[in-house]
Amino acid sequence: MLLTEEEIGNEQIDAAQAPGDTAAGSPTSELEEARRERDQFRVLAQRVQADFVNYRKRVDTERDDFRRSANRALLLKLLSVLDGLDLALQGDAARDVDQKWVEGVRAVKRNLDSALAGEGVEGYGGAGEKFDPRLHEAIARVPTAASPPDTVTRVHRMGYRMHGEVIRPALVEIAASPPDDSASPATQT
Repeated sequence: MLLTEEEIGNEQIDAAQAPGDTAAGSPTSELEEARRERDQFRVLAQRVQADFVNYRKRVDTERDDFRRSANRALLLKLLSVLDGLDLALQGDAARDVDQKWVEGVRAVKRNLDSALAGEGVEGYGGAGEKFDPRLHEAIARVPTAASPPDTVTRVHRMGYRMHGEVIRPALVEIAASPPDDSASPATQT
């Protein structure tokens, strides 16, 4: 007995719809397998997306660190120039030359100070400040009664910070308690 094409198609449909049929290759098992694969790919895509977000954050952080490092190196060079201008304006050197030259150097210094201030750079380290090891680098302790102990008495080089972060500490001398002259070796027991 030969079956017509229509009868063959109907038998295949009936076989696919038979209850409890979970044999390999059946539409139900194929659907379940496709769903498992879909879920695996979804998890994989979420991991790849999270990895990419983390990569972008890391690259942004590294770029910002590089910029800060490059800016710091440039600022330290400019601060050295500023120190030279300060030195040129101090002492006998500024008195022994034409005052127009001195005013020109002062104008250059003001312009450089203004440019640095525009970038968030500020100087600190004046005499009379309380010594702070985070801001100052003490190069000498000077016994004196004129200032309280641990007070800056002289600034050798200004300190600078940018947006609150110290980029160069101030080099300073600080006051120390004067030696007690009343305690002589003859009176000690």
